Amino acid sequence: MKSSLLIISIVVLVAGIGYFATQDKGAKQDSVANSNTETRAQDSALPPANEIETVSPEATATEVASAGAYLPYSADAVASSDADRILLFFHATWCPSCKALDADIVKNADTIPDGVAIYKVDYDTSTELKRKYGVTTQHSIIEINKSGEAQSSISHPLTLNAVIATLQ
Repeated sequence: MKSSLLIISIVVLVAGIGYFATQDKGAKQDSVANSNTETRAQDSALPPANEIETVSPEATATEVASAGAYLPYSADAVASSDADRILLFFHATWCPSCKALDADIVKNADTIPDGVAIYKVDYDTSTELKRKYGVTTQHSIIEINKSGEAQSSISHPLTLNAVIATLQ
């Protein structure tokens, strides 16, 4: 009788643990599904990638320097820039804080000071640049001089104003 009671107790215990484990898993799946829906909704609120330029691709380096700019990175664009301050924004498409800063820069691009050029660098594919500037995490900004040498770095600024404040 005692062995039957013990076996029944073990079966009930295992069934109970199994029940709670599957209920918790279902709640986690719902949470992940809700999170993914929210992320997609946030992503759709961001401007399309082709709208990040604040200066036309035909703009000369002088126009970029005098107007302030947010541009996609290319070695040629940086080399030909006459901007007084050159910032490299190491951005990852999967990074929520990168997306937030990117959206803030796009929204407030007209407040980028004259003579400042911010270049958006793809964190995932720019291995050599990351190595050159010691970048170990996305959402980093490196200020470089006209020779391409790092002058300063900013990790995880939340807004364009925070980035600009470091330039003072």
